[in-house]
Amino acid sequence: MKPYRLPLTPKTRQIYILPTRAGLFMGGILLVSLLASLNDTNNLGLLLTFFLFSMALSSIVLTQKNLKGLHLKTLFCPPVFAGEPPCLHLELMSPERERAGLMLITASHRSPIKRIGKDEKGTLILPLPPQKRGIFRLPKLALESHAPLGLFYAWVPLAPEVEIVVYPKPLPGPLPRNQGTGKGDGATGEKPDKDGSEDFTGHKSYAPGDPLSRIDWKILSRNRGMHIKTFEAPAQMPVFDFNDFPGMDTEERLSRLCHGILLASSRKKAFGLRLPGKDVPAENSTAHKDRCLFLLAGHAAEDSMKKSFPALLETMGKKDHVLVIQ
Repeated sequence: MKPYRLPLTPKTRQIYILPTRAGLFMGGILLVSLLASLNDTNNLGLLLTFFLFSMALSSIVLTQKNLKGLHLKTLFCPPVFAGEPPCLHLELMSPERERAGLMLITASHRSPIKRIGKDEKGTLILPLPPQKRGIFRLPKLALESHAPLGLFYAWVPLAPEVEIVVYPKPLPGPLPRNQGTGKGDGATGEKPDKDGSEDFTGHKSYAPGDPLSRIDWKILSRNRGMHIKTFEAPAQMPVFDFNDFPGMDTEERLSRLCHGILLASSRKKAFGLRLPGKDVPAENSTAHKDRCLFLLAGHAAEDSMKKSFPALLETMGKKDHVLVIQ
């Protein structure tokens, strides 16, 4: 499966910074220390207070500097099947210096902390809980850092809304026997009539009852024995139809269709897909398989997703330009 590339918005360039709980706690201690030192005219206390305050100010600059200048290459989420945990991937590079404490976060999940050396490429991976079939949006996604002291955290919003594609879970089972438009053995198991359009596959020795029209007279004229030509009808081209599964609910039908698509793709066979309101012509390619699976994932999507679904389908597999955090 090709990963679905997500947009990196212009807001990606903006860095925001706020104190952490540890930073707020330290700020409270510095305030108490300052008041106590002024009240007692304690010069050593004032010296310690201002020294710690200068460390806090330096931490603000260093925390912001830890994100500034990072090159964000691609944000993508490889499609998964229902029941599998999706993972967001953010590819980035640090051309200037080493970076530490980098995390990819959502409103409720965080990736493992990552360190990237100078001129190195790295990938932040954020695993998410398993989802049902469909296309889902995350309300918040950001690149965050608490380095170097953990007193402040800086973050960069990556996209206002991120879509995660979850395919139906493949459900093995017999496919309808009336699928296909080709002329082959295929699903029906019946041998088609010979109409002259079959593909030549070789020779075999003549046996009583074989049609005389299949005898290869050239081989016979060379005293090599009597052989007949063998032909094979073109392979059947299956068309997987949503309406060919009576008595099943929508999710079970989509799961059966998903299994059929994966099976046909693994056998390098061309196939088509029919869904209510959509008819995909038969083809044999990885892009065709991904498109069909994507249509299954977005089947009967909510109204808010129907508007953006064509754009999502068109952007599958496309890479974004590199953005530099400033």
